[in-house]
Amino acid sequence: MSAVPDPSVDEITARLREEDARLRRRTLWLTLLPVLVGLAVLGTAWWGVREAGREKAALDLRIQEQQGAIDDLKAERAALDREIAARKDLLTHYAAKLPTREREEVTRLQQGLEQVQRGDTASAIRAYDSAIESDTGNPLPYRLRGIALYSQGQYEQAAQSLREAIKRDSHDAQARYALGLALWAMGRQEDALAEMQRAFENPEVKARALQDPAFAPIRGVLDSRAGQDSGRSAEEKRYIDEGLQAARRGDFAAAVAAYNRALATNPDNAGILNWKGYALYRARAYPEAIATLERAASLAPRIAEIHYNLALALWKSGRRDDAVRALARAYEADPSFKAVAARDPQSRDLRAAAKPAS
Repeated sequence: MSAVPDPSVDEITARLREEDARLRRRTLWLTLLPVLVGLAVLGTAWWGVREAGREKAALDLRIQEQQGAIDDLKAERAALDREIAARKDLLTHYAAKLPTREREEVTRLQQGLEQVQRGDTASAIRAYDSAIESDTGNPLPYRLRGIALYSQGQYEQAAQSLREAIKRDSHDAQARYALGLALWAMGRQEDALAEMQRAFENPEVKARALQDPAFAPIRGVLDSRAGQDSGRSAEEKRYIDEGLQAARRGDFAAAVAAYNRALATNPDNAGILNWKGYALYRARAYPEAIATLERAASLAPRIAEIHYNLALALWKSGRRDDAVRALARAYEADPSFKAVAARDPQSRDLRAAAKPAS
């Protein structure tokens, strides 16, 4: 057998160099690995901090908006308290000049109002009953009695009392609105909606209703019906209803997606564009909201709500002068919309800027 020749010096040198290169690569990798892991950890931490900062900014903005709404409600409550006090003073002033019988009736109504403010609804109802016995032709005690009965959950009796008020004054929009609430609570939706429509001929009553939690489910049905026009396909109606439901639960991204599906079959529908634009505004996508609402306004220039929503988006985007002009167009399209806007905390600063300097 022939002997295996010993490796030459060159071969040994080549092997040593190869082993050295392998060890260098391994050493470099072991050195870089902690650095790469550290960079990955830092990157993840930076991304988390950035997202947390965004969430905090969004939460701070929501808190500011909610605080603004709370401040508006406090101011509105203070204004209502002053109005009630002024009316009570006025009632007292004129009651002193009335004959004894009428003076006693005014006193009973005052007592009822004071008892409602204290939360003693049962005593207020008895005061209103006494006022009705004194003057069966006066619609006011019937209305006040009906509202008090509704607050106690006695919907049948409330509806009966409110109908008596309307029988004596067919233009009593507040009684019609309260009757609509009572009928809705009784499950008579169509009758309730009919009364609401008649009540909303008075813009002040409509404006108050939009801020009333009891009206929220009724508004949901009205919005859904607005999206169920007979000329629309079943698919489009389904997408609109999905969008409206998503918007009501605060998922504006889902609402925009649903409206986009509806617009795919009907791209020139101003109503859907308005809903989409408002959802974009609530999602703080102001440039997209403005573009969408401007298109809606070009298709339906006489709809005040579209101009109003456009004004909100313009104001938030910093285009203050354009926002004021859009708000003016909303009022021009429907002067009664001022009462609706006056009760919306979203437009508080905008409305203040739109007031002429005194």
